[in-house]
Amino acid sequence: MSFDQLRQLRDAGMWIGSHTVSRPHLPGLPAYKLMFELRASREALEAVLEQPVTTLAYPGGAYDARVMRAAREAGYLAAVAIRGGCIQRSDEVYALSRVELNRTCSKERFVALVEAPFASPVASWSPAFPSLTSRPAAANCRT
Repeated sequence: MSFDQLRQLRDAGMWIGSHTVSRPHLPGLPAYKLMFELRASREALEAVLEQPVTTLAYPGGAYDARVMRAAREAGYLAAVAIRGGCIQRSDEVYALSRVELNRTCSKERFVALVEAPFASPVASWSPAFPSLTSRPAAANCRT
């Protein structure tokens, strides 16, 4: 994705988060490389988007307690793993669930995922995403 495409998404109201610089397996990195991956990605995106980047998606969903601490120290307010499903009040803010979309997700399935919070709400909340009040339970386009 180009920087121009990122700006277009931002301008359309999309939330842009970080995914690190080179998508490494974060738990296996030495501390200095881990912090570089987290900080350099966030700072580059902030420079391009001219707005704060406060969320992170762990590459491959891989994280541990050390990676969560580093994400906080690098300035992120929250991070998502690959666990499918809704955000629960009890979720660790640096290991949030998410609904993952991929190439196999049909238009109909996407519409169902977007409409689900309004048709059948499941209580959900996060201090990093206080505007989220509901999400589909275990909705996922993974095959």
